[in-house]
Amino acid sequence: MGLMPQPVSSAVDRIVAGNAIETSILANPDYQRGRKLLPEQLTSMKYNDTKRGLAGLYRLLLAGVMVGGNLAPALDADIDASQFPNFQTFTGNLYGDVSGAWVDDTGYHQAGHGPWPFPVPSMAVGGGATTAVLVSILLPSLSRARELSKRLVSASNLKGLGTACLIYAYDHNGQFPPNLQTLIDSGDILEKRLYDPNGDSSVWSYKYITGHGDNSAPRWVVAYESYPGQTEEGGNVLFADG
Repeated sequence: MGLMPQPVSSAVDRIVAGNAIETSILANPDYQRGRKLLPEQLTSMKYNDTKRGLAGLYRLLLAGVMVGGNLAPALDADIDASQFPNFQTFTGNLYGDVSGAWVDDTGYHQAGHGPWPFPVPSMAVGGGATTAVLVSILLPSLSRARELSKRLVSASNLKGLGTACLIYAYDHNGQFPPNLQTLIDSGDILEKRLYDPNGDSSVWSYKYITGHGDNSAPRWVVAYESYPGQTEEGGNVLFADG
């Protein structure tokens, strides 16, 4: 029974084409497998093409892995996107999800049989169109995530600079170093930590304000981002408390 004109039209088209039996869900091996595990008498039944549903989900998961890979340096995490399984591996052993409902003397019941604890329906019929829409939405988001990850790396660099200043002050009567080169020479900080990922690799990305010490007001600025090509979005600042 079709309550909507679309499934009725689809059924008629299959009958006219003479392949109604071959294209029926009754001929689907995943349906046959799941149906055998459900009670004989059902009041309703549903089938989900899990592999097709995960095709859409896989694109989103892959985008998430890419974002995680971009954020990994700032979070000191080890995320290797190349280790994420390809689509064939991800869906190779999946099969359709079959579920049904029935009523007996003890009440209303539901049961299902599928590869996952929950069904994963297809996101849309137009797979190509859906992919294009997803890409158009995700690409700006990925670009933004990449930009934010670089900002996080720069913030981490400044925090490392603050820690180095406090370590230096501990051995120098509470005074911060006279310049950044002093920290490099003393081994308290690596020079590569003085370059912002967005900046010019030939010039340090941070301006250092001298004259501070461990007794300076916590909100006094010790260093800040400043490099050619810096965006108008603002920048990270290091305060005297580290």
